[in-house]
Amino acid sequence: SSISNNVVVRASGLSKRYRLYDSPRHRVLDTLGLLRGSRAPVREHLALSDVSFDVTRGQKVGLIGPNGAGKSTLLRLITGATSPSTGTLKVVGETQALLQLGTGFHPDLTGRENVLAYLGHIGLTGPQARARVADVVEFAELEEYIDQPVKTYSSGMAMRLMFSASTVIAPSLLVIDEVLGVGDAYFAKKSFDRIREICAREGTTLLLVTHDIYNAASLCDRMLW
Repeated sequence: SSISNNVVVRASGLSKRYRLYDSPRHRVLDTLGLLRGSRAPVREHLALSDVSFDVTRGQKVGLIGPNGAGKSTLLRLITGATSPSTGTLKVVGETQALLQLGTGFHPDLTGRENVLAYLGHIGLTGPQARARVADVVEFAELEEYIDQPVKTYSSGMAMRLMFSASTVIAPSLLVIDEVLGVGDAYFAKKSFDRIREICAREGTTLLLVTHDIYNAASLCDRMLW
């Protein structure tokens, strides 16, 4: 059936299995179709099992649950980083993911070069991109370090830069996986305020994985356990 105009994410019977191998050699043999028989050294891990839900436009949804419950796996499916084993998933609109610290940032490039590369990847170049870089640097409060290689940054500095770059242009769907847990309380509050403001101003839909239920409750209008 066609997805309604108001639904941004629709999951139906979604499951994800990962094959676990005893050695890299077994992985290669299995990829080539050469591992056969019931005694093959392969195990299956069910990371996500039969999940169904809809997220409508503009909703702010917190995904909570114990470690190993499949929260990050679900976000990887939604952002297209991996594919479901069974079930269907439909995602409407442009998605921006903050999945892991430093994802897509090259350690040998400077902060400025990484931000320009990121903006180019999402189609922003020239004077527009340079103006956005200034916004990113100001929000991240990294003026002294922006022209230093990212490999010299602390994890907190890298998180500031990545968060600032990823939210300088509001996507229709923002996906965040625990990234706000890194860094100091001051910047965590500043980040939550920016997310709240983007969602209010642009109608951005938010999916947030966090272990901080109190922060999630202050930001989200719905929880999925």
